[in-house]
Amino acid sequence: MIQEKQKIGTGLILSGILLFLWGGWGNAGDAIPYRHRAALPLDTTWAFDAYWKNPRVERSIFEIDAGGEKGRVTHLLEAEWTDAVHLVKPQDLEHTGHTPSGEAFHSMEFHALYEFPRKFATYAAFLEVLFDRHTMAPVKWQYAFHDTCGVIYKTIRGNTRTLEIDSYWEGRFQHPIASLEGVWFSDGLPVALRALPLAPGFRAEVKLLLNERGKPTPPPTIVPARISAGKPERVQVPAGSFTALPVSVVAEGFEGYFWFEADGVRPLVRFEIVRDGVRTKYTLEKRDIIDYTQP
Repeated sequence: MIQEKQKIGTGLILSGILLFLWGGWGNAGDAIPYRHRAALPLDTTWAFDAYWKNPRVERSIFEIDAGGEKGRVTHLLEAEWTDAVHLVKPQDLEHTGHTPSGEAFHSMEFHALYEFPRKFATYAAFLEVLFDRHTMAPVKWQYAFHDTCGVIYKTIRGNTRTLEIDSYWEGRFQHPIASLEGVWFSDGLPVALRALPLAPGFRAEVKLLLNERGKPTPPPTIVPARISAGKPERVQVPAGSFTALPVSVVAEGFEGYFWFEADGVRPLVRFEIVRDGVRTKYTLEKRDIIDYTQP
């Protein structure tokens, strides 16, 4: 138990250090979340279920098989109020009908820590996505990539206007984003899909912003994607056996396959992503709740 708490503490400390190094969410071309409309009809009760009552954090640990390369990713997901003053510059709010002093909105915050052990150290990457809980639209996201010595060699920050890259090899530059109205982020799918009214036979279409990680970092790509849900099936993963609803998301250059528990808030138990001919498999090893009110 002590070791487990130490692991949790280490993970949260790492998150804090990373955010400090990145300068928080940044402020260049900051997003204004209030103008988003839902890209798809949502199950509006999902994001406001008592399951997400603060200060609870859902933690899921997945084993990774990336074309034979083994690793692990830890997902942390929590719902909260976010003060807009931390997201936007006051002048950006002047013509939106919202006060420059900032307002609070319902957010869903998603963290993912990827770890790939090497011979002498561990390669890691950290992702953070902030969603508007009413629409599941991505408000902001950012990546940090570490080498095996723990040095951050590349960060990618995105919002509804720009994609900003700060790389040891590429320097610092930006790609404009025309519009994210009605667009979902490919690496936010493990969260956003859970907010849909999923059932066997469900069908929908959405525009998908693909996460591009090539060198040099290419401009953002937005493509139409088809979402479909099949019949519940039994899924065996290291965490146990589950009755799960399979959901596929298919677009040009992207295939995603997700298995969600059929009941409750539909936690994710398995998923696979196919990019550039490589299929990366994620299988649930453990899921629990971190409750900050408990000692």
